Amino acid sequence: MTHRRALLSIEPLARAAVSFAVIATLTACATPPRTGLDTVRPETINLPLIQGWFDGRRAYYVTTDMSDAGMSGMTGANYVPRLANALPPEPRVPGAPSSTDRIYKFPNAEQASVLPSAPEPLGPGNASNAYSPLWQIVNVTWNRGVTPVLLRSEREVLEAEDVGRVTLEITRIVVNCPVVRIEDDLLRGASLPRGR
Repeated sequence: MTHRRALLSIEPLARAAVSFAVIATLTACATPPRTGLDTVRPETINLPLIQGWFDGRRAYYVTTDMSDAGMSGMTGANYVPRLANALPPEPRVPGAPSSTDRIYKFPNAEQASVLPSAPEPLGPGNASNAYSPLWQIVNVTWNRGVTPVLLRSEREVLEAEDVGRVTLEITRIVVNCPVVRIEDDLLRGASLPRGR
């Protein structure tokens, strides 16, 4: 079998998202058994890398799936309505575990999204129990008369809400956006084009 290459084009989640091209080697979640009847080789595809913020650092993710038909149509991501089932029923029970985390999105394109969690470190050594690649979108809107500033962490977003600078709107939209890079740290097996 020859080494195949495919190009997957997904528009950024938001106009404010900074897109970069990343070359990622994708392999199965578990190494498949080698039976001699088939040979599984990793394939390489190009995906847009979207820049966001995590604890004051640049974090990069790819967007593959969305529970909202309109957003998936605009971005080219897979429309996956079942992703919404990852959210607990309303009203939420305090302290109940969830498979999702919030992502703070700026629908008016003032800046890139803010992630409250990420793998630490990236890869199989991740020790963060808070991280999930499934994100519930929370729209962040600057209140009238407020000059937007760059918010680079969840703490800064929540502080801006506390003092009345922004309004948060929790949606029922879930997106699958795995974090693959934090600053210069890359997910194992991933590589960047030369010069990035």
